Amino acid sequence: QATLQLASVYFQLSPNQGRMLQREIQCAVLRILGGIEKLTLVVIENGCSGSQARLQGAGSVWETCDAVTKVSKDNRSAALGVFISQLHLLKDACSEVEELKANNGISDEMDEMDDFFAMDTLASAVASVSVSERTTSSAENSDVATSLESEAAAVVDDRRPREWTVEETKLVGPCLTLIRLSADITEEVSRLIVSRGSVKEEQFVLELDSSAAAVQRLSPLVDDLASELPAPMSQEKCANLGKQLGSALMDFLSTLRGCHFCAGGWCHDRHSAAVAETMQLIPT
Repeated sequence: QATLQLASVYFQLSPNQGRMLQREIQCAVLRILGGIEKLTLVVIENGCSGSQARLQGAGSVWETCDAVTKVSKDNRSAALGVFISQLHLLKDACSEVEELKANNGISDEMDEMDDFFAMDTLASAVASVSVSERTTSSAENSDVATSLESEAAAVVDDRRPREWTVEETKLVGPCLTLIRLSADITEEVSRLIVSRGSVKEEQFVLELDSSAAAVQRLSPLVDDLASELPAPMSQEKCANLGKQLGSALMDFLSTLRGCHFCAGGWCHDRHSAAVAETMQLIPT
């Protein structure tokens, strides 16, 4: 009965309250229902005796129910939560690309793979020499060791990650700028929602929904672009991804232009000009 009441309360929530709020409440309700379902299965399989699985299941249900107290109270808070979560993702990507730039295109992951391949190659060489010691003379062993060492060094050199070329560096600049702009604009709008966001009118609720939906399109594009930047890069693919991110940023700014929390004093034109100028720097 309590489960049905929980679902009933969710379906009674008016769409006028906002999509972001509805989505957050929906996730909270689904987590509770999922916990109840798992607990019910445990009870069916093990009975009502105090088993560890039953206790863990009951604890999980309590935890999801307690989380309801942290659900946003209105669409403004729900939209702000979306912006903040996206901002964390964008800042993480920005930090990764900044670190990549400091290493001139060589990622830490590539360095670790290089070390692994080097160790693996040299270990194979040592193993081969050990086998040859049982079947060849000392002179022959020396020749084998020298040959294997040269081969191992050549393999390591082939697998060693290279840095950005001059042409690649020219492309990285505007791509990194677009990623920075994504994070900076998202942070600025988050502050505006805190200070000016309102749900007093239905139009205000719709504006919060549309802006939150628009900002969610940025982080996947930023992730795709950032993952392609380590050397050696596909310049054509990076250029296309950079243009896609720039277009998404322009759409985001266009959505924000008419929002109540961005009215008056917000430099929409300055941000739009910065994005447009940066996109022009991406080679065609």
